[in-house]
Amino acid sequence: MAAVAVEAEQTRQLLERIETLEQVAASLPATDPRREQLLGVVRAELAGSAPVRPVVAADILQLTEKTVRDWAAEGVLTVHQHRPRLLLDADRLHRVSHLVADLRRAGRTRG
Repeated sequence: MAAVAVEAEQTRQLLERIETLEQVAASLPATDPRREQLLGVVRAELAGSAPVRPVVAADILQLTEKTVRDWAAEGVLTVHQHRPRLLLDADRLHRVSHLVADLRRAGRTRG
């Protein structure tokens, strides 16, 4: 399997695990200390995760790589590293994926 495909699968699996933890946390009452514990695990996992190539982010967000690069240049996605290769912050990618999903559910697909 090509390196990009491996990275894409690893990132996809990470984000799926994060989504599961967030869903469980959301099912707990706001006053339950386990909720904050789970969200702490989410923050730690995202903080410790590898940065993401734009092509992988594009696949996850179901956007073009050009759009992902434009969003990185505009600050929508956080650049982790510019050189030797552009890499994006996984935590911001995760947050943006939520926004994109919300917009799609609302019927927004462009502009």
